[in-house]
Amino acid sequence: MHWWIVALRLTGIGWYVVASILGGTLLGVFIDSKFGTGVTFTTIGVLVGSLIAFYGLYKAIMPIVEALSTKKDKKEHIKSGD
Repeated sequence: MHWWIVALRLTGIGWYVVASILGGTLLGVFIDSKFGTGVTFTTIGVLVGSLIAFYGLYKAIMPIVEALSTKKDKKEHIKSGD
């Protein structure tokens, strides 16, 4: 995998994390303003957005980690002469 492909994926993942957390926060602020519930739904929105962000982060990072791990295993296999 080329370095620039990894860089583009990581950039996209960063935007996904920001959008998830920001989206949950804004939705919580909107609901709080409609019902006058203080910061209850804002807090819930931040937590749900964070959970969604980190789950998506995990799912997006694993193929990169597996590809790099496979590449490393192939190099070790060639060095050992097996």
